[in-house]
Amino acid sequence: MTRFEGTIVRTFFESDDFSAGVIAMKEKEMRFAGPVSVTVGEKTVLIGEIVDDPKWGEQIKAESVDIELPPDDAEGLAAFFAEAGIKGLGPIRAHDLVVTAMVVGEGDFATGLDLIIQKGYCGTREHAQAVRDLWADRQLEVKCAAALRMYAVSQSKARTLFREFGARVIHIVTTNPYWLIGRVRGFGFRTVDKIALGVGLIPKDSPYRVKACLEWLVEDAEYKDGHMWVGQRTLERAAFRELNFSLLEHGSLIASSLDELLTEGALVAVVLSETENEPILERSFIIFRPPTYHADAFVQEFLRERGSSQFCCVEYLPEGLNEEQTSAWCVALTNRVSVITGGAGVGKTYTVAAITMAAIARKRKVALCAPTGKAARRLAEVCAREAKTIHRLLEPVSSNKDGKLTFRFNRHEGNQLEYDLVIVDEVSMVDTPLMASLFRAIGPETSVVLVGDHNQLPPVGPGAVLRDLVLDPVCPVTVLTEVVRQAGELERNTSAILDGVALQTASRVSNNVELHPWYVIPVQNDQLPVFLVQAMRDLIPHRTIGECGIDPLWDIQILTPQHNGETGTKALNRALQELRQQQLGNPPPPAPKKPTDASRPLVGDKVIWTKNDYDLDLMNGTIGLVLEKRGSALLVNFEGKEVEIPSDKKSRLDLAYVLTVHKSQGSEWPLIMFIAGQKMPPMLRHRSLLYTAAGRASNTCMLIGSTWVLEQMATTVKDDKRNTLALAKRNGWLV
Repeated sequence: MTRFEGTIVRTFFESDDFSAGVIAMKEKEMRFAGPVSVTVGEKTVLIGEIVDDPKWGEQIKAESVDIELPPDDAEGLAAFFAEAGIKGLGPIRAHDLVVTAMVVGEGDFATGLDLIIQKGYCGTREHAQAVRDLWADRQLEVKCAAALRMYAVSQSKARTLFREFGARVIHIVTTNPYWLIGRVRGFGFRTVDKIALGVGLIPKDSPYRVKACLEWLVEDAEYKDGHMWVGQRTLERAAFRELNFSLLEHGSLIASSLDELLTEGALVAVVLSETENEPILERSFIIFRPPTYHADAFVQEFLRERGSSQFCCVEYLPEGLNEEQTSAWCVALTNRVSVITGGAGVGKTYTVAAITMAAIARKRKVALCAPTGKAARRLAEVCAREAKTIHRLLEPVSSNKDGKLTFRFNRHEGNQLEYDLVIVDEVSMVDTPLMASLFRAIGPETSVVLVGDHNQLPPVGPGAVLRDLVLDPVCPVTVLTEVVRQAGELERNTSAILDGVALQTASRVSNNVELHPWYVIPVQNDQLPVFLVQAMRDLIPHRTIGECGIDPLWDIQILTPQHNGETGTKALNRALQELRQQQLGNPPPPAPKKPTDASRPLVGDKVIWTKNDYDLDLMNGTIGLVLEKRGSALLVNFEGKEVEIPSDKKSRLDLAYVLTVHKSQGSEWPLIMFIAGQKMPPMLRHRSLLYTAAGRASNTCMLIGSTWVLEQMATTVKDDKRNTLALAKRNGWLV
């Protein structure tokens, strides 16, 4: 094979796995084609042969690409090998080995390694052989990682970039690294900006940088805080802080960059009307990402058009429902869109079952759905009918485009659902983009009933459809407030949280075999991990809920508000994983490289899947058990279905002994243990989080930790309003 070094000056076709074009070399320009990924302007080395193509004549038949390492890049190579996991090869020995190989090989690294192995110039032959093997197997990746080291890109990030883009990543990083934002996980604006500015790749006032920052700020507000939009002035002030700009020097640059983004359609602006609040509002228009704007606008339009549409009358009233429930029943059966909401124990699910039975009796075709698999199964049990996740109802179809796995919904405006009534449970979890997808698949003759608890946490994604509907009912909304007679201590105490009270009943697990419905157990912060291990090992397994025994693995779920810290999911999962592996007779699990890293799932561990994957037919939030290791893959039993998880997707598996409250939404367990540590961040100490956690218990709830923190959570109402079109309309900001 021959090396052809030059610059790509033209491409006729380019994708992740094939390119054809023209490369300019010192001597001449030549056509090339082959299974390589390159772009115009990229300096590269094509590996291949010159062939006489019947159609195009003489051209390079490319087999692969290579990159040229700078002459002094021994530092980058040494850093790569020092972090490659070769036993006994740290930074100093790796540096000595690389420098020696370069010297004895007269610049040819591979030759130098061969000579070291033969004659033992430096260190041990074992180290040289291990490095030689790694170089032979992954030479291009090693070169890329070494080259990226010059731009302050760590080895782990370099590995991520190489897997995503191959050798062309060097061209991307050196021309416009901001292009990576939003395309690669872990490469937000701050990470990329640090790379770009750290080595002087991009000027501080580059339009690339300013526009990338503005787009990222809008997206960050969406995914971090759940806002659909950001006010113009708020966005500009945030950009000044993030870019470290001064208003006097760079004010016009930010304004012109924002104008360009709006003109290009990268962002969308909605002009606000003048109101008395304008001096306080301090913004003349609000900024969206285009897909977010279209989703929010569609949801508002759908609710406004269908919300006042009544299509029939009821011929009779049901039995067994109280006055509020009867009202909700009538509204649901006579309106195109209606909402049923209320706290724990008010009979939402019972009312939904009555609505379903009445609709079926009228020969109406009913679809039941919920945002998570567990919520859908619970809905199916109550209504004695099949229920699906919203995603499954909309029939996702995956496709592979340029090596990227994407999906779309098969149900949409042009292929709508064929039902008379669609009931959606746990609507508090549904974000605006997913709600828009559902509404697009709802035909004009289909009725929709939205059911949920507006007191719970808002969705993880952007928007707050249920809360907006309760505050501004553009369609009929029934709020159930009467705790039904059948509701027990668990429901009453959970509802009491909404009144600002964390009731303290049983303070310890007594000698009685049967567990009480409600406990508040004071435990010091540093004793919480030990208490949980003892409870799971000795205390809980010998108890019952009613007449049923407790399966510690599946009937108990520990919840905590946070991932990090001594009472976060990472630390507590690590402690409970050790207990589980000990009970299975396995050696202790290896400690993570950093204390802040999550532990790796092992055979026998309880795990949770963290991302929708239609190829594997797995939904975010599905819980399973690791059955065995198959090479680099893991075989996991997800709720009765065995799935082999390939090595490149194992990062989507997390331990599930302890979950965050957000991750538990839509699910229910017989016994919930909520951890309220003394060092819980103040921003997490609020009523909605405590109420949502307690609401995950079907039989017994244990609030464990600081009673003072629990009282503070119950009495603190967090102002977590989300910027939506509905909010802007309520405040009179829209025309």
